[in-house]
Amino acid sequence: MKIKTNLKTKASITLILLLTITLPLFAITPTECQTSAGKSTTHAMLTVNPNPVGVGQKALIVMWAGMLLPNAAVTNDIRFHDYSLTITKPDGKTETMKWAIVEDTTSTQYTTYVPDQVGTYTLNFSYPDQVYTWNATAAMRTWTNHVFLGASKTVTLIVQEEQLPEPISSYPLPTEYWTRPIEGQNTDWWSISSHWLGSDHPLHYNLVAADAMYQPDGAAPNSPHVMWTKRIDEGGVVGGSLTGVEGEMYYSGSAYQPRFYNPIIMNGLLFYAVPSQNSMSGGGYMCVDLQTGEEIWFNPKIGVESDWPIPSFGYLYAAHTENQHGAIPNGVLFSSNFAVAYEPWTGQRLFNVTGVPSGMAAVGPQGEILRYQINIASRWLAQWNSSRLWSTASSGWVPDWNTTNGWVNASTSARYDWNVSIPTSIPTSTSPFKAICDDILLGSTTFTSFSGIGTPNPYTMWAISLKP
Repeated sequence: MKIKTNLKTKASITLILLLTITLPLFAITPTECQTSAGKSTTHAMLTVNPNPVGVGQKALIVMWAGMLLPNAAVTNDIRFHDYSLTITKPDGKTETMKWAIVEDTTSTQYTTYVPDQVGTYTLNFSYPDQVYTWNATAAMRTWTNHVFLGASKTVTLIVQEEQLPEPISSYPLPTEYWTRPIEGQNTDWWSISSHWLGSDHPLHYNLVAADAMYQPDGAAPNSPHVMWTKRIDEGGVVGGSLTGVEGEMYYSGSAYQPRFYNPIIMNGLLFYAVPSQNSMSGGGYMCVDLQTGEEIWFNPKIGVESDWPIPSFGYLYAAHTENQHGAIPNGVLFSSNFAVAYEPWTGQRLFNVTGVPSGMAAVGPQGEILRYQINIASRWLAQWNSSRLWSTASSGWVPDWNTTNGWVNASTSARYDWNVSIPTSIPTSTSPFKAICDDILLGSTTFTSFSGIGTPNPYTMWAISLKP
């Protein structure tokens, strides 16, 4: 299958404002600095920024040992210890800060300092010899009892009367037309650059009715206008005298086969199923530039072949780990119940997902979709987390799949955040109807909906706290 693409080449230059420090892109290994059997030299590093700084203004201090301890990882406690920072003021008085354990695996320790005098400050960073005591694995035992020699570093900080301009968190919102991608320093632009992740996404889903869904972010233009048009179906008057009705028109599908059903908008791209004959889909799947209407790609298989289901919702997740901070490019298009994942920029299939549990859905703080599974009879409640479909292995943020067949098993215990017991007083005749992440799960006697007429007697409502 050949997928038609029309991707514009965009060169993006990221300007990084070095307000503090750039750490080395490589770490010195212990074997590179060994001086004798059983001992290795280290190099104390110390920076303070901004320098000079205004009196009463905050300065950032960064200290590190210039190397990594062998086998240090977030899953163990192999760390540098006993860091000491002594600050000598212009009047000769000193302040000392100490850290018994340096929690960062890279040996880096951060702190801030607010000088209260004008003049030259002296900062001295030091640490004693570090004896490697760990021996849980063969790799660790290679270094057991090895000594990493202590070191020190001294720098000066100039404090002036004149105040430095306060840093800004973002540049102002635009006052004219703008396009994506949004420059990374325009952080406040989040408020005008939203998405529509589809009617099946919990962010937009409404308890009462599909036509009551809303967009919680962004705003419509004050002067709406037609920016472009794109034909998706035949319409208007058929013409001629063969239709039995003079002036007969093509059926719009508005009653039971609506065209342009469940479009998705993500990253400035519009995704939709192309109708075929009298159906709302069946003609492939289209991606166009939201601003211009330009076709980005078209996949003739999606929505046509049984193993290429139509995307049901868009998925954006901001991963925050020890090694990564930021949303995963370029997001994902998922078919119903996470069954198939597609790459939004190409329409290519990424992976399949099986065993996704049912349950009341909610959106987590980083964009993850959560599902709450409850068994009232057995008295337990569990939180399934879609972000756990990926793995944070050393190779990066990748699908946690069986590489032989490209399938992710969503039913394993590794996909859950927790499983807890619930009160025994909840009637088994009830069921949940609304979940709010880190807040509350609501349930009631089984009923049509709050918009229905009449009330079962007795009627029970309950609430379970989801707060951490």
